[in-house]
Amino acid sequence: ALIARLPASRFLRAAFPSMFMGFSATSSMAALPNMLDAADKDLQIPRPVSSFVLPLGASINRAGSALFQAGAVMFIARLYGIEFGFGHMLQAGVAVFLASLTVAAVPSGSVISLFPAFQATGLPIAGLSILMGLDRVSDMFRTMTNVTGHLATAVVVAPRAPAEH
Repeated sequence: ALIARLPASRFLRAAFPSMFMGFSATSSMAALPNMLDAADKDLQIPRPVSSFVLPLGASINRAGSALFQAGAVMFIARLYGIEFGFGHMLQAGVAVFLASLTVAAVPSGSVISLFPAFQATGLPIAGLSILMGLDRVSDMFRTMTNVTGHLATAVVVAPRAPAEH
């Protein structure tokens, strides 16, 4: 709200259809048409900005997935009683960061992309099957977080007219 000079209530009203689509479809790409529509009609973001920032964000910006993956690695380590020292956390952090950049924009894509992090830290691959069973609901919230972040990024990047006094 401060950086973009846009009231949070207006942003949320405009973003809600995109957030709901991301929540229900668990795919940022599925919500992309809604995001572009909100950017054009409701948020008045210039088309060159929205047509660049939103698809790029939907392709590579997966903050919600990165947070989930970090938590998932710690959860499985704890579940299996595996000691997780600083070195393991560093390895997992690097692997999760790199994996989060490659997460496909499909439901449960972040669970599948955890494979390299599990290998790097010596966690049992069977832990992925546990995560698959728990993933659907958390994936809905992660995707909604990602979609909200994509739109917020477009709003911040878009040039704004000075606030009227």
